[in-house]
Amino acid sequence: MALILSVPLPLVAGPAILIIWVRDRHRAPPHPISARRAKIGLGFGLALAFISAVGVLWWATTKTMFAVPLFPDFLTSSTPLALLTIVIASIINAVWKEALWRGALLARLRGAYGATGAVLISSVGFAAVHFYAIPDGWAGVALTGLFAVGAATLSLYLRGRIWAGVGAHIVADFVLLGYLLRLW
Repeated sequence: MALILSVPLPLVAGPAILIIWVRDRHRAPPHPISARRAKIGLGFGLALAFISAVGVLWWATTKTMFAVPLFPDFLTSSTPLALLTIVIASIINAVWKEALWRGALLARLRGAYGATGAVLISSVGFAAVHFYAIPDGWAGVALTGLFAVGAATLSLYLRGRIWAGVGAHIVADFVLLGYLLRLW
């Protein structure tokens, strides 16, 4: 059953969340935040990035890695080109996922289920679509679920802003992709 849902669930989740965002795009902008709250949010985001990177590296070292062509050979033929490729891929992936899961969906769920319900529902959904991702399996679900709880909590703390979660996501993706491409 999980294998049957592994392909359509991520394909349906993105457009569904995008529809919610387009429908709610006229809602009021987030309230201003104080410099103190922004500094605490930045610190929490950096801690989340570090913990995520350590978790990803732990996962990667406990598995037998197999050769997976993540990118075409010409994009990874040299170290500088491989670094540029993973920087761009990390940024695109992080911005897309955080905008959908923490930007559009979290705000909508908070209105319907409160802060705790929104964090739990969005985090379980985010983790579920990562069962067949990298990291994979239940370890991947647990790692991405914990990351999602942290990023969602951070987004709520920063009153709807997702930049700290985007930064943490970029770091985690960069470390993972660099490891998979054997750059470190």
